[in-house]
Amino acid sequence: MLGFLKNAWDKHVENNMDSYKRDIKRQSLSCNRCNKLSVPVFGTSGNYECLGCGRRFTNKNHHIKSRMPNMSEKLYLTLCDEIREGIK
Repeated sequence: MLGFLKNAWDKHVENNMDSYKRDIKRQSLSCNRCNKLSVPVFGTSGNYECLGCGRRFTNKNHHIKSRMPNMSEKLYLTLCDEIREGIK
């Protein structure tokens, strides 16, 4: 039974990857150093990291964790890596 639930959850996540990426982008800002996308840092309320130059900064509060309450940090970082690859 647990294997079925895990497979169902994996399928749900896979089907919603684009939606999750859109949410991350909506909560993101532009880096004032290189003008690339700066995504919210997972587990914080107002920290961002630039996907271009790696600069970290504090700005307006984001609500990324509350918008994705069941998201693991590992999956979030994977999504951010995919977004990074798309902006290169």
